[in-house]
Amino acid sequence: MITELKGKSAIVTGGGSGIGKAICLALAQAGVRVTVADMRLESATEVAKEIVAGGGEAVAVACNVSDSEQVTQMVTGAAKQWGALDILINNAGAYRVKRLLDTTDQDWEIVMKSLAYGTFYCSREAWRIMREQTGGHILQIGSQAAGWPGENEVAYGVAKTAQLKFTLHLDFEFKLENRIRAKEGKPTGAYYTHILCPGAVDTPLNAAVGRVIPQDKMLQPSEVAGMVTEILRHPAQGWQEFAEQAKAQTYRVGEIGMFAQYPQVVRVWRE
Repeated sequence: MITELKGKSAIVTGGGSGIGKAICLALAQAGVRVTVADMRLESATEVAKEIVAGGGEAVAVACNVSDSEQVTQMVTGAAKQWGALDILINNAGAYRVKRLLDTTDQDWEIVMKSLAYGTFYCSREAWRIMREQTGGHILQIGSQAAGWPGENEVAYGVAKTAQLKFTLHLDFEFKLENRIRAKEGKPTGAYYTHILCPGAVDTPLNAAVGRVIPQDKMLQPSEVAGMVTEILRHPAQGWQEFAEQAKAQTYRVGEIGMFAQYPQVVRVWRE
């Protein structure tokens, strides 16, 4: 099954830079109407202007995904703006490069609230709308850190694993909703969820946190964005099918750690 993206609407959190910006541009190129959400309104506005200048449709909104009230306003506003909400990309998140004993209460709270809480807040509000319109796709930008522990990323790794587990619960929730609908004789919905777990990506974040990774070992944000659009175009597929399709690419797609049994968890990394 291939889903036509043209004319659909999407929210991309953390859309003002890095991977989020690349996703916004890729979706707009595919004809998606994009709500560019970011804590920094000026960054979101620049991305939205770039999309509009290229002939696409986009609006910019300021949103801290750690704040449930701001999230509610963002999601309801986007649905009103476009008349529907078809896609949510949970991309926003904070990062702290610290070992356990150096991680403060505040570090832990900031990372958890942006990733675990933010994913929960955004998905819950999007699901309210998608449930009523009997369709939608919620996709998390995770990390391979969700599958394996890494140096100086105890808070980040745990938060990314929380995102991954949340994705599995979303999938269960969607299927449960359809079982209930079918039992009641109501039309079922087309609900999908995935989490894309990239390896190292060439973004300003790596330089900012002092990570030194060879250029040829890093994905480009445009490659991650390309995988996002592929997943959205093939919503019923899992990592096995995407891995088969990626054989001709310069990157690999596959499972992540102990989560190989779950098709919704898709890992992508540089060869």
